[in-house]
Amino acid sequence: MDYDAVIGTLTRWARSQENVRALVLTGSAAAGQVHPLSDRDIEVYVHDPAPLLDDDS
Repeated sequence: MDYDAVIGTLTRWARSQENVRALVLTGSAAAGQVHPLSDRDIEVYVHDPAPLLDDDS
């Protein structure tokens, strides 16, 4: 998987959403300890989570 492309897409989406306050990369990728089985853990901070709960997009 091209994680850089996925993070880029997520970042563009977040910037277009007034509700999104921040994206935070955590876990091994944030610590610079990526290995072949690493995923990317991203926390999404929002003002109001309710609109996102029913949004499958």
